[in-house]
Amino acid sequence: MMKDKYYIPTIEEFHIGFKFDYDNSREWVEDTIFDTTMSLRDISKSCRNKEVRVKYLNIEDIKSFGFIHSNKSLKGLNERFYLEHRKRIHPNVGHRYHDIYIQYYPDRNTIIIESKDIGSKPGLEKFFEGTIRNKSEFKILLTQLNIITSER
Repeated sequence: MMKDKYYIPTIEEFHIGFKFDYDNSREWVEDTIFDTTMSLRDISKSCRNKEVRVKYLNIEDIKSFGFIHSNKSLKGLNERFYLEHRKRIHPNVGHRYHDIYIQYYPDRNTIIIESKDIGSKPGLEKFFEGTIRNKSEFKILLTQLNIITSER
């Protein structure tokens, strides 16, 4: 079953850096919130009137952060990605290098992020599993997990 490519966001999703499309009466135009000049009243009205939309996270969005699309799972339910030798900060240990692995389930908007500490014990450590609906949310998550820097 093919899901829609876009959804109507809620007012709570809007923040500086949030990417969305708006209807300018002729076409959908991509935009990003760079400051707080948009009023909450205008955003809320646009959401109610379905004049804004957000693209669901997709394979290209994940690849845009440097992840390599390795394959689709055997059953075709998820897509797999990896990022080699990413430096992460560990409390009381300092910097360690990891390979980062992602399983992406597009039909459920679910992401699982696991890592393997290079030069350490074998096996993967799962450190996130949850719903990520769009590229803006994904960027925030990767920044909070110290996988990317916020400047990206």
